Amino acid sequence: MRLILLLVLVAARTFLCRALSLGLLLLLLYAKGRRLRFRPESWDAFFKALSRNAIRGWAVAVYGAASLAATGGLYLALRVLHFRYGAEVCVSVFLCSLVLTVLRWRRSEAVGQLGEMLRELGVRPPAPREPEP
Repeated sequence: MRLILLLVLVAARTFLCRALSLGLLLLLLYAKGRRLRFRPESWDAFFKALSRNAIRGWAVAVYGAASLAATGGLYLALRVLHFRYGAEVCVSVFLCSLVLTVLRWRRSEAVGQLGEMLRELGVRPPAPREPEP
């Protein structure tokens, strides 16, 4: 029973992390919009001036803050439910989610780099197949 409860809590932490990431991103965009006074030409200039490294840095910061907050929520839930090793479980879940995110990020970067290399060589990717009836 406790294992099922732990799995539910870890799944809830994952959803909370994603919700917090989205909320932080929207909050940051709203704050930037207020600073730019919500003028479309200012937004255009802002997005054109953004570098890929700046976007990556902000993505890491937003995800890191959301992940830490969600893990803190998991820790509080485990304390309330009187789990024995709440801190160890939280650290393990945080590290596992961090490793999975890094692996997912690197894989998507590798796929993007492969696509760029193929475009430079003039190779077109294969067309998607139509499903056979």
